Amino acid sequence: MCGIIGIINSDGRLGERELAILNDTMRLRGPDGAGLFWDGQAGIAMRRLAIIDVAGGQQPLFSEDRNVVVVMNGEIYNYPALRNGLIAAGHHFSTRSDTETLVHGYEEFGIDGLLERIDGMYAFAIWDRPRRRMFLARDRFGEKPLYIAREGGTVLFGSQLLTVVAGLRESPPISAEALQLYWALHFVPGDGTIFQGVRRLRAGEAYELDVASGKELRRWRYWALRERRQRRLEPGELSQLVAKAVKSRLIADVPVGVFLSGGLDSSLLASLAAQDAPGIQTFSVGFDSPRHDESGYAWEVADYVGATHHHFMFQVDEFRTLIPEVIATMDEPLGDQAMLPLYALAREASREVKVVLSGEGGDELFAGYSYYAPFAQAPSEGWVDRLLTIPAHVEAGGPYFIGDHERTASGFPTVLPRVVRERLSKRVADLPPGWHEELLADLAAVHDPLRRASLCDILTWLSEDLLMKADKMTMANSLESRAPYLAQELAEIAFNLAVEDKIVDGTVKVSLRRAAMAHLPSTISSRRKQGWVLPMHKWLTEDLHDEFVEAIRTCREPLINRPHMIQVIQKGRVSDEPAVGERGLYAMLVMVMWLNHASRRVTETRAKMADETPSGECKERVRGGVS
Repeated sequence: MCGIIGIINSDGRLGERELAILNDTMRLRGPDGAGLFWDGQAGIAMRRLAIIDVAGGQQPLFSEDRNVVVVMNGEIYNYPALRNGLIAAGHHFSTRSDTETLVHGYEEFGIDGLLERIDGMYAFAIWDRPRRRMFLARDRFGEKPLYIAREGGTVLFGSQLLTVVAGLRESPPISAEALQLYWALHFVPGDGTIFQGVRRLRAGEAYELDVASGKELRRWRYWALRERRQRRLEPGELSQLVAKAVKSRLIADVPVGVFLSGGLDSSLLASLAAQDAPGIQTFSVGFDSPRHDESGYAWEVADYVGATHHHFMFQVDEFRTLIPEVIATMDEPLGDQAMLPLYALAREASREVKVVLSGEGGDELFAGYSYYAPFAQAPSEGWVDRLLTIPAHVEAGGPYFIGDHERTASGFPTVLPRVVRERLSKRVADLPPGWHEELLADLAAVHDPLRRASLCDILTWLSEDLLMKADKMTMANSLESRAPYLAQELAEIAFNLAVEDKIVDGTVKVSLRRAAMAHLPSTISSRRKQGWVLPMHKWLTEDLHDEFVEAIRTCREPLINRPHMIQVIQKGRVSDEPAVGERGLYAMLVMVMWLNHASRRVTETRAKMADETPSGECKERVRGGVS
């Protein structure tokens, strides 16, 4: 686990010194070491959080002849089997690191064969020096981020959006299209980012660049969830699949724990993990409000499975201090309220372990959201069927929103009403993002309405909100988060379960509940989903009112309608407009505070690169990174 950064540079503006400075902005992602490789026109670097082969797994890693170089953020869980096969084929390993399997796997199978064989969460760069090719890839579900920007003859890519932007001469303008999507969803979906022209690799995508010219040679989707014949699984079969995924994600040379909310998904993970690691450490967070607190269930599960449990309270007083702290570590705007307690939980867990298992993906794959119910009850109709009749060239936010434009194709309700979001920021014509057409094509290829709704969330909400929230909040505390439900074999089977194994008479995640009965108390296997929803409305409109208004007034983004935003906050509702709830208010606060923070952070990094006198620390990192 780490952060990676790379430069392909035909105009000579950036060199290894600038690469080292950019790399150092990711110190929280990797406090255990730094490495850098530069080859005249281009370079790759990383910050390391040491998980596997703690002493010897420093990156970049090289092939035997040093013609292939790799840096990776993430973990390859099936590396022991891959390693054994590659050794049998004649390859020589210099470390026990999972990352080295990428080097020799690329030599043996090529990029397509390698991507087909690896099971993990990753964003990596492979540099083929003789061919002058750079290959980038992001894991199948998007657990790890990877951003790409181009400016003249320079291409930058890396794990942090603001690190990539800081390497440009000038910051790109904010995208009006992305801002409208953010107001609706509290995140930016697809391959766009909040900055015009700065893209991200989508989940399951790879990218090939010519190092000599910096030109894109190929960008392709190497994996996607596909609809297959419906399967029926006995509870024991499903629990074995989940147990296999958990076991693979317990591999580490450092302590591993479990985030335990007391809900079904995390409780089953904790129970199965405890079978392989008796006394495993579990971590939960509680709230002052009884209506929002489920920590009692977490204690019940921990006692039942014999875990060593750690419980922390999220106090109302922490809200004021945590918001600026969280936003200061937030690499892109995410208006998800659960970021605050997740950050606090990760901070506490990092004092005991370096890796945690978490339940991301369980709701999307096993149909755990109540808004999925109409797709199970009326299989011949639904929002997606109407969506597929809408032209792909409709207004901003486009075909992703249907009907009254207050729900997405999965049924997920928008964060801010359309009339409000259209007044919050100015409408400027951006180039329409191509991901809309790709999303429609993916949904059209799925015939079952419930799977369509699930896939919509997997391709948007899961990859660019839930997984990014998990990545950024844990890595801000130098902690690695792993999601067993996203193991490829398990995910493909779960996605294709029959409707009656997912939702029956309003009961969601039917098959997973049945599987959990053998591992958990009935009070846990049968309880309804609760989720981390904080009592924020009073905090935002009263306790934090002055800070909120000041953040808006000091925001210099020309697209933001500052007077209208202040009016929304102060009145709670604006004359003929719908009321704005706490989800919308929080998304607004995050955006204006993030814009202010992002500007400062990018400016500070550029100032360091403009300093003609490199620090000794920087030079030592560069020397130490070349192996």
